Amino acid sequence: MDCKRLLARSFARAQEVLDRATEGMTKAEFAWQAGPSANPPSFILWHLSRVEDRTINHTIRQRPEVWTEGAWHKKLGLPEDPAVTGFNYTKEQVAAFPLIEPETLLAYQKAVRKETLAYVDGLCESDFDCKIATRHDEDNLVATLLGRTVVHVSQHAGQIDFIKGLLRSRAD
Repeated sequence: MDCKRLLARSFARAQEVLDRATEGMTKAEFAWQAGPSANPPSFILWHLSRVEDRTINHTIRQRPEVWTEGAWHKKLGLPEDPAVTGFNYTKEQVAAFPLIEPETLLAYQKAVRKETLAYVDGLCESDFDCKIATRHDEDNLVATLLGRTVVHVSQHAGQIDFIKGLLRSRAD
């Protein structure tokens, strides 16, 4: 199997987990925090989408992000600054995160994923070995950044799934 097919399948599987996890969640469930320092599912979903959008579109493709091109910051009532992704947020910043309609958050996530898959589909094998300069590591390969993104998205999709299960089991 080539890298392109592997990545497309990996992103598709991560999407299945995320879709299952968010299916039927209420606005209150999206906002629930397990504790004062815990991230609610709405914040996790926004963060995983922002990081995917930033990594794929800004860092790798060096083009405008879905965030700004689609005016998602306005639709979600959040700052336009594309560098804001939720990394290293304090518990106060997380607590101040607005209660956003789940459908709107999910629409942004799906718009980002659509762009990601279109990008992956257009790659050729040699593209995976291209080096991308980043602030954190000057020798990131496209393959490495894409792999990290799949892992990041998958981890957070699993967190949302866990939180939903925790919430639903408490209701029993």
